[in-house]
Amino acid sequence: MAQLDKFTKGRKPVTFVDLFAGAGGISKGFMQAYTDHNYYDFVLASDINDNCELTHG
Repeated sequence: MAQLDKFTKGRKPVTFVDLFAGAGGISKGFMQAYTDHNYYDFVLASDINDNCELTHG
């Protein structure tokens, strides 16, 4: 938890949802992308295919 606090301190979150998420590649990319001033806060993934749930662990 201390690492998370250190990482987010001074950065503003950009909150996003992933509709038609599929395997979650877009979500994973956003979660790995950050700058000195921003980071991405993943809120929700949604897909109609139940098998997609298996890749979002």
